[in-house]
Parts: sequence; C-alpha cells; structure tokens
Amino acid sequence: MSLVVPAYNDEKYLSEMLRSALAQTVPFGQITVVDDGSQHDLTRLIASDFPASPIYCIRQDNAGLGPARNTGISLSKCEYILFCDADDVLSDELLATFSETLESHPEIDLFCFSADVFSDENHPLGNTSRYHRMADMYFQTGKDALLDMLRRREFISSSCLYIMRRSVLEGRIPLRFQAMKHEDEPFTLQALLRSKGTVFTRKTLYHRRMRSGSIMTSAPDSTSVEGYFRAAQAWRATSIEFEASDSRLIRRHADSLYTRGIERAIKAGLDEPDIRSMARRFSPAYFPAMNRDLSLSRASPRLVAAFYQLTDLCRRLL
Repeated sequence: MSLVVPAYNDEKYLSEMLRSALAQTVPFGQITVVDDGSQHDLTRLIASDFPASPIYCIRQDNAGLGPARNTGISLSKCEYILFCDADDVLSDELLATFSETLESHPEIDLFCFSADVFSDENHPLGNTSRYHRMADMYFQTGKDALLDMLRRREFISSSCLYIMRRSVLEGRIPLRFQAMKHEDEPFTLQALLRSKGTVFTRKTLYHRRMRSGSIMTSAPDSTSVEGYFRAAQAWRATSIEFEASDSRLIRRHADSLYTRGIERAIKAGLDEPDIRSMARRFSPAYFPAMNRDLSLSRASPRLVAAFYQLTDLCRRLL
C-alpha cells in the first residue's frame, strides 16, 4: 500500500498524521509526503521527528492539492494507493481492515470506508453524517456502487475515503486530479467508473479535522465557484454515457454542484458579469440558464437549488 500525503504549510499537524500512519498494525509499503511549496521545508521536520522512518518527502513549487497528489501517484510503487490530507488522522485499524477485506475479495479495485469529524479549535463540525457509509456492501463494479450512492443521496466525493488499485489510475488515458478546487468530484466519479469489484464498509477508519484556514472551511471565492462549475460540467458530460434513469441521477448531482457554485458566487460577492463569464467558460451546459438562475439568486440563492430539485422531480415523473 502506498500512502500519498500532500502538504502545504501543515507543519502543525503533519507529525500527528504521520504517527497515525506508522502506527498501523499492517504497515504501509511506501509513505510519500509531497511538500507543495510550504513556507517551511517539511523535509527537515520529517527528518527531525521521524529520523529512522521509511517516510520519503519530495518538495515542489506550489501547484495546489490536485497536482501535489499527482506527484505522489507518479512516485507510488505499490499495488494500492491511499490519499490522506496532512491535517487528518488515520484509524489504527485501517490497513488491518483492508487486509482482511482483501483476503475475502482479492479482486477488488476499490475499498470505501467511513470517516468521522473532529476539531481541536472548537470549530463548528457541520454535517458530519456526509462521511458515513450506511451499509456494508459488495458491488461487481464501481459504476454499480456509484449509482447506489446516488440513489441513496449518499455520494462521498472525498478521495481520502477510497483505497484504490493503482491500475484504476493508469491505462490508455491515465486518471489524474485536475488543478482546481473540489478536484475530488470529477476524480472520484471517474475512479468509480473505471473500477470493478468495490467494497463499502460502515467502519470509521479515517478522522477528518475541521479547522480554520483549511480549504474546507475557508470563505468562498472565485476559485471555489470555478471548481464547482467545472465539476458540474464534468458530471453533466458523463451523464450521456448512462441509460435514461441512471442519467437522471448523474444530472441531479451535476445540478447540485452547479447550484453550490451559484450559492458561493453570491456569498463571495462576485459581480454578475464575472459569474456569467465563469459559467460560459467552465460550465457551458448551464450557461443558457444563467440569467434565470441569477434572477432567482437575487431573492435567495436557495431558490436556485429549489428550482433544480423541482426539475429533477419532473424528470422522474416523465
């Protein structure tokens, strides 16, 4: 198992994360930290805190979370890969649970698990249930798993909650993260569509940290809006590959990403011409409806989401 840890100015949390990786009862075959241009050289921190460990750290110019993960993928040598954010913590049972699952299902491409959320800064935790798998299940394909999650409205995009076979990421067209916010949305979608055997477990094997200043908690800005628009376009484009009933599920999720982008654009105080320009460039499938959606959002951003939910209901009734 290769562990890939992108890190940017995470020296306060990185050592705790790495200790949880080294505490696994079944060890990682490879641990790679990608220092994405941090102000302080993380190589020195790792050499000081873990002098005899197998942890490898590579430093690159700041490029963002997605490209940093891609660097880790290119250096990974093991059959399976796990991504972990530098401020999170792994359960001691993660690799042991995966190894037991692999004994029963040696053919699996994806192993999907639950997470809980914690804060050491009294930061609001928000909706913690969004990281919980609701059942222990086996699927013949990742596509079956994807559609089941969408039917249950329980899709989890975070790539940190999937252990994936390396071959899923390779092939004629390699699968890599895009340089954008919300990069997990298109990446996890394609990882599921490329996978065969997929296992879900309800076990909580990952601990997500909520803190001020992280990507998850930072105030919305134009890069967040762009990320949602690009993710919505990627999901919408994929919907044509599905039969009608399944295509509606894909489009429903695409609609939700687009409406989140609208909501964040309003919260960020972006000018309407800028929002239209971003939609035209990054989410052209939704651009024709932009004037209507902006009119709705002037009253309340929630009206945009309500309109698309009503549209989804009409699709199902037809």
